[in-house]
Amino acid sequence: MTDLKCPICSNTSIKPPTIEVAGKKYDCGICGAFLIAVPAEETLKNKSCDYKLSAWIREHHEFKREPPKITTYILEDVLKNFPDHKVSEKQTLLMRAIERRTDYPGAEVRINDQDYPLAWAKNYEELKFIIRSLKERGFIYINDANEDRLNIGFVQTKILPNGWDYLDKLTITCLHKSGICCYVI
Repeated sequence: MTDLKCPICSNTSIKPPTIEVAGKKYDCGICGAFLIAVPAEETLKNKSCDYKLSAWIREHHEFKREPPKITTYILEDVLKNFPDHKVSEKQTLLMRAIERRTDYPGAEVRINDQDYPLAWAKNYEELKFIIRSLKERGFIYINDANEDRLNIGFVQTKILPNGWDYLDKLTITCLHKSGICCYVI
């Protein structure tokens, strides 16, 4: 019997995939839900895990998009065109993720060891670094008890006034002719 694991991030805490005409449908606690064609899954067996692919899939879930359908063509295209985020960009991505989870200013949000794709981090160690750096910058609050919990896999945090100011100051650029707005980090 082989160990069941996510073909994207190698997480072993997943349910068996459902078999569909177009491939296998996985629901991973780290990546989120996705459908992968058998040839694309075979391609990934010969490669090391790509945290960017995991983050891309998780982003679909975060923004309530349909789970991605990964074919060999899409896999090659997406892997080739992934951005390499700087540390400051990863901090902003995590701040935005915390913002999306916040019911109201001052509410605490739980971040756990499977949430590292939210910041496009390589692993939980990098996510802990990003969380601590946001705390040091005065953007998020983590009390001492929660700081200890961070080392065992989860933390309760909330955005502080400086963090809300930072998020508000991110430039919003509107393309005048089309009326489309986007955040510029």
